[in-house]
Amino acid sequence: MKVLHLAFYMVVFTALSVVASLAPVHGAELSAEAMHLPWPVSPLEWSGTVNGAEVNITGDLQHIFTHLGLKLPQIPTNSIDLSNNTAASELKYTALGEVESALMSRESTGKVNDTPHAAFQIAREDRAYVWALNVIIYNLSVVPGVCKIKAHSCKRMHCYYGSSVYVCNDSDREVRSDCNYLGSFVRDIINLCTIDRQNPKIARAGGQEFHTDGYNVIVRKEACQW
Repeated sequence: MKVLHLAFYMVVFTALSVVASLAPVHGAELSAEAMHLPWPVSPLEWSGTVNGAEVNITGDLQHIFTHLGLKLPQIPTNSIDLSNNTAASELKYTALGEVESALMSRESTGKVNDTPHAAFQIAREDRAYVWALNVIIYNLSVVPGVCKIKAHSCKRMHCYYGSSVYVCNDSDREVRSDCNYLGSFVRDIINLCTIDRQNPKIARAGGQEFHTDGYNVIVRKEACQW
């Protein structure tokens, strides 16, 4: 796994204006204004090793899985998936009452700032389902690789059951991050900004986490093909 040498990161939750009827991102670049994001949206670039050979794929998680001949989504054994109206028979929960993810969150290596002021919190109706985000986190761990984010752009990593994850690069250079590592940002947002966490079926989370390397991860509600 790629090791990122970074001193610290910080978490900031911002109010995100979301339009639920936004269309899924395909091959074309979409304007920042149309997507209510800080930068234009273009397809994610993924790089990994398959059978000893380097593979480069452009597209979100759906395209990556299809190219590799994998079924998406892969459902964690210890999770809940309401897309098929089924749930694991023996769910385990954390102390905060949320479904445990198959991906362990990274250890904190520095200062984390949470901004609880109401002005910085995403609206209830614009948050994503926690159970769906857990599925996205898990699937990021299924296909280990590097996610490339061009300067001044946003990439949609995946959208599942009305819950989307974007990574945006505010810096002037391309950022290359372990995709699995980006999943831990989603975990941070779940841990720090979840409502109704006592009921995993309706628990929702949303927000934005900034990294000092110039990129950030956004979690929000959004219409998608799933």
